[in-house]
Amino acid sequence: MKHLFTHFWKVLGAAAMVSALIGTSACTNSRGLAEADDPVVYEDLANIPGAYNLKASDEVRADKEKLNEELNQKLAQVDQRIEALEDKAKTVPDAEKLRYAQVIEQLDEEREKLVAEYNTIQAATDDEWDDVKSEVREVMNNVDQSVTNLAARLER
Repeated sequence: MKHLFTHFWKVLGAAAMVSALIGTSACTNSRGLAEADDPVVYEDLANIPGAYNLKASDEVRADKEKLNEELNQKLAQVDQRIEALEDKAKTVPDAEKLRYAQVIEQLDEEREKLVAEYNTIQAATDDEWDDVKSEVREVMNNVDQSVTNLAARLER
């Protein structure tokens, strides 16, 4: 039983450390994510018992950084769209405010799908990188289409 608790605490501690480190690698934007001063050190994380195998080749790391930049740009576009609608919602008649609030809430949900992709990118190993990259790009395209469709609803 003692061995089970020891293993539990090691895994819990590793998960907390990975979560904290990954959480600090997110982008800076006006909706609350903060950029870390130091990049995630994959070699250090890979040696933590119970942590994801985050050790990645230099090529995959560079590719991850590039995809993170694309994700940052997409997130910034969604944030701008949300902020523009929030500003416009202040000036519409009361009868329209509910429609705007509903669309803004749906846009925030779409935005959260993008935010979730940061962890997906960081956790990807060399072996799964191509699949992860395709999936992240698909999510970005789907969110982009959803944002366009949701905003178009308000223009009708």
